[in-house]
Amino acid sequence: MSTVYIYQPATLISKNNIMESQGIEEKVLEQSVEALMNRSRELKNALVQFIAKIDHEHETLTWTSVLDSYALLSGQMSSLFNLLKAEKIAPLQNYPIIPLRLGQDDDQYLANLTEGRLLYLNHAVVPDYLRTKPDPEVEQTERQMNNEASVCNDAAVKNLNKCCDKMLERIKLSLHNWKNDQQQMKNIKPTFNQNDTVQLIAASTYGRDISIQQSRNPTQLPPGGGKMQTATGVKIESHPYSRP
Repeated sequence: MSTVYIYQPATLISKNNIMESQGIEEKVLEQSVEALMNRSRELKNALVQFIAKIDHEHETLTWTSVLDSYALLSGQMSSLFNLLKAEKIAPLQNYPIIPLRLGQDDDQYLANLTEGRLLYLNHAVVPDYLRTKPDPEVEQTERQMNNEASVCNDAAVKNLNKCCDKMLERIKLSLHNWKNDQQQMKNIKPTFNQNDTVQLIAASTYGRDISIQQSRNPTQLPPGGGKMQTATGVKIESHPYSRP
């Protein structure tokens, strides 16, 4: 009885595995791009609605409505960033975009894909749309700012801490003095009667509880002014230039 061995070329197996893995990667990439495009459309629609609200409803726009719109935009941006970090999303950094053809003629497919924002792909547009790093000048400025921020000046830090300590001491002293003043005001006994004050204000403003005592033969006040006593004992003095 003989044994039969079956040999499979290793190259054929490796090619099949590579083709299957490539098919899976392409499917995952397609699903990832579709999910990102959907989230991007939602964010774009929210931005368009918010801008339209500012343009057409600025007279009746309330702060609460603006905060609601900002909260919606912030939530959608957070959702987009979380989607980029999800495990089911393909590693997009491994898929660079390389233009295969550049031209000055209008590309209808590109215009439809970008909703009319980009009509053609030429040498002037590619550096702006497919840039993965900032401009060299911007990159140099950013690097310089990072270097300046990383350098710690001990003298400047000490002076800043000293100024902050002085301001903090002044604030504490002002707070202590204010509390002492409030406590002293509470301990001072009032030198007036609140009810009497209210009655005087009502009498002088509205004439409350004031009645003029009239007699059968009322005497006219002298032309130069005079005093007349009411029933409540309040003396009313007429002005010298008052009308008769």
